Amino acid sequence: MSPKDHCILGGIATVALYPSFGFTNSVLFWLAAVFIDIDHYIDYVYRNHFTDFSPSNMIRFYNELDRFWRYPEFLAISVLHTAEFMVPLFIATLWSGSTALEAIFIGCVFHIALDVVFLGKNDLWFIRVYSIVEYFLRKRSLEKRGYRPLAVFKASLKAMKGKEEDGLYY
Repeated sequence: MSPKDHCILGGIATVALYPSFGFTNSVLFWLAAVFIDIDHYIDYVYRNHFTDFSPSNMIRFYNELDRFWRYPEFLAISVLHTAEFMVPLFIATLWSGSTALEAIFIGCVFHIALDVVFLGKNDLWFIRVYSIVEYFLRKRSLEKRGYRPLAVFKASLKAMKGKEEDGLYY
């Protein structure tokens, strides 16, 4: 789902939650529902070996990456969307009793739910993993079958730099 869609749908949910959440917690909900995707930026910077920090290039990279969604080796992880991030956030929310953390947690869950609906609607249920452990298990399984899960990311980087590739090279 696009950042624009997350902004709009998060905004609508924020307005709906305002009467029960209040202003500050509603804003925190919206910020969490949108900015959980900062992990995409971190992923982009990591994949280009910390040589490009441009947000617009990150968007170009992910637009290029979209064309590989249906490749059998496509496997994506968004670290802030994983159980390893969400479970500790949930525990911290319960432990602290903080309404601010609760709003942030609910905003993150809202965002992930929108992503799941989008992926399901496009029959792309299994292109993203929701656990770091799951990622490494599936990556190893794909590699054992002769696939190169990281190749789609390298091809997307090359394509966004104008070095178009017709396919993935094995």
